[in-house]
Amino acid sequence: MRWRGTLGNQRLCYLGQWHGWLLLPLLGGHQRVESCRVDRCYVIHKYGGNPVFRANHAGEALIRNVRFSDIFIEGDVGSLVGLKIMNHRYDPDLGHNSIEDIYFKNITADGQPTSNFIEGLSEEFQIRRVTFENLRIGGKVILNPVDMNLKINNFASEVKFLP
Repeated sequence: MRWRGTLGNQRLCYLGQWHGWLLLPLLGGHQRVESCRVDRCYVIHKYGGNPVFRANHAGEALIRNVRFSDIFIEGDVGSLVGLKIMNHRYDPDLGHNSIEDIYFKNITADGQPTSNFIEGLSEEFQIRRVTFENLRIGGKVILNPVDMNLKINNFASEVKFLP
């Protein structure tokens, strides 16, 4: 049985690891994720190829207004950001939804991620309004997608970088 409900108005720092990725509150499925904050976290010993901030969203619920701030990631992580809306054979939902208004502020990674991605599914199911403010990778402030090896497909829009 799957839980249906809303994860909202939460403020947390949860750093559990499962098969090399961090269990942060972007899980989706039937669970609506809205108005959540993840603050003041220190991430160590992250291993595996999955992104630190990951939402592989194949469900019908909306992921919106999630803020990550003041997070330090130690070491090389492979991938820092992976946001994706997709079809998935293990998700029984009949439909999809969107990911929007995701804000990353004061994120520092001392290693060098090799790949990052933001990929919507279609014109109808997009990823919108993702902002990176004061993102630092390897001591450098990141001001564009190229500097962090971020691939953005045609179904993602309004991705911004602020100093």
